[in-house]
Amino acid sequence: MAQSAKDEPPGKVWGYGFTDFYVKAGGDTATWASRAEYSGVPKDVYAFAIRRMYLGYDYKISSRFSTAALLEGGDGFLTARGDRTVTIKALNLKWKGIYKGANLLIGQIPTLAFSYVAEKVWNYRSIEKTILDQRGLRSSSDLGVSLHGTFDSLGSYGYNLMIGNGSGTRPEELTESGKHKIYSADVYGYLLDSTLVLDLYGDYQTGIDDRNVMTVKAFAAYQSDVFTIGAEVLTQVQNNVKSDGTNATPFGVSLFARGRIIKDKLHAYARYDSFNPDSDYREEDALTSFNPTAMFRHYDEQFFVAGLDFTPHKNVHVMPNIWVNSYSPKAENDVLVEG
Repeated sequence: MAQSAKDEPPGKVWGYGFTDFYVKAGGDTATWASRAEYSGVPKDVYAFAIRRMYLGYDYKISSRFSTAALLEGGDGFLTARGDRTVTIKALNLKWKGIYKGANLLIGQIPTLAFSYVAEKVWNYRSIEKTILDQRGLRSSSDLGVSLHGTFDSLGSYGYNLMIGNGSGTRPEELTESGKHKIYSADVYGYLLDSTLVLDLYGDYQTGIDDRNVMTVKAFAAYQSDVFTIGAEVLTQVQNNVKSDGTNATPFGVSLFARGRIIKDKLHAYARYDSFNPDSDYREEDALTSFNPTAMFRHYDEQFFVAGLDFTPHKNVHVMPNIWVNSYSPKAENDVLVEG
C-alpha cells in the first residue's frame, strides 16, 4: 500500500560497509611508520579485512529539529584485547533554519576540512580518504558546534563555521591540552549549473607550549554526468614542533578523475597525490637514531590509485584497484633501520 508523506516514520535506521581483500605485492619496512594505509603490512601478505562499517539512526523531531547517531567500526577500531569494536562517529542535534538560510549542528559532528565538499566530489572514500584525512592532518569528526549557511536561495554559494575540541572521536583531554580548541571556516560555490565546484577552507588550532596549528586548503573540480576531474592543494603550519622550537610545514597536492564507462554498471577512477610532510625540512632535522613515531616526517611520499567500479546492483559495488605509496628520504644522512 502506498504511503503518504504524513505516514512516513520519523526515524530511519541505515548502514553500509566496505570489506577488502588485499595483496601486499611490494614494499620495504624501513618506512613503515608512514601514516598511509597498508604501510605497516609486510611484503607478500594477503588477507581479508573490514575497512569500514557504518550503522546510523536518524530521527526527525519536528520540521526544524532532528537528531543523528552513527557508529563506525572496522579493523582500525580495536578493544584492549584486539577484538574489533565501534566508535561514536556522530551524535548530534540539528536546528534547521536557526535563521534564514542557516542550520546549526551541536554534538559529535562532521568537520569542515573535507566532509562537505571534497569528499563528496571525489566520491571514493571506500577506496581512500582525501589527502588531509589520509595523512592524519585533520579528523573527519569532532565534538563541537557548527553553522551552515547559504548566500542564495538555491544553495549554490555557502559557508560553514565550526568550533570543536580538536580531539576527533576521543573525549576531551582533562589536561592543559584540553584547554585549546580548533576554529575552522569554509566557503564554497557551485558555478555553471553546478559543473564547476570551488571550495576554500582554513582552520586554526591552539596548543600547549605555543604549538599552534594553522591549515589552509583549496579545492576545485569540474563534474558532469559522464566524468569528474578535481584538484586539492593544502598547506599546514605546525608551530614549534621541532626540538629547537622551529616549525614544520606539510604541503600536499591531490589530483583525481573518475568517469562512466557503462551507465549504472561500470565506472573508473584514478588519483595521484604528492605529499611533503615538511617543506621547511633542513639537514639538521635528519634522524640520528631510529624513532618510529617520527619516521613519517623524514620522507616525501607519492600516492597513486586506479581502479574500476563494477555495480551489479545499485547498492553493491565491486572495486578492484591498484594502490601504491612510494617514498624518498628528505636527507641523505637519515638513519634507516629495518624493522
